[in-house]
Amino acid sequence: MNGLTISFILAFFVCALFSGIFEGSGGINVTALSSDMSDNATVATVKSTEGFMPSDTVYMGNEQMSYAAITPTQFTGITRGVNGTDVAGHLSGARVYNPEASIINTTLGFNVSTTTATTGVFALPVFAFRFITITVPRLILWDFGYLKDGSMIYVRFLFLIISAGFVISLSLVVLPAVGGVLRSVLVR
Repeated sequence: MNGLTISFILAFFVCALFSGIFEGSGGINVTALSSDMSDNATVATVKSTEGFMPSDTVYMGNEQMSYAAITPTQFTGITRGVNGTDVAGHLSGARVYNPEASIINTTLGFNVSTTTATTGVFALPVFAFRFITITVPRLILWDFGYLKDGSMIYVRFLFLIISAGFVISLSLVVLPAVGGVLRSVLVR
């Protein structure tokens, strides 16, 4: 990848962090359950809730949950299975993500730490495939929903221009590579 493409990818992740900061959270926050959580529990006991918003949503595995309040070690008033996600029990040690951490995992199309831990050396082909099929389309179609108010609309237009630049630079990198592969396959 060339430097320009990497710059656009980095800009995307920085914007995802800014999204959380603009909403009042401290950016990416991850904690872990300190005890098992049944599929009907309304309280999640975790190692720490530091950095999480007083009420928000969290993600555990494939389940999204909203919570009404926090204590130093608990999310309370939990509503399970938000946005149609499947309600499930979770074991002690399961990771609990705030929306910003989930944005990055969702953008990449998989949970980076889980995939690396379970696939080991086979992670690179998974990363490459998911990058091409999931991350690139999402980088092209940036969601700037958090940049709607006041003068932030001008920043939104700037980011749309950056997004267009990403598409152009990616095309300039990918098209010659695809052409070279096709030429080597067809000219035999």
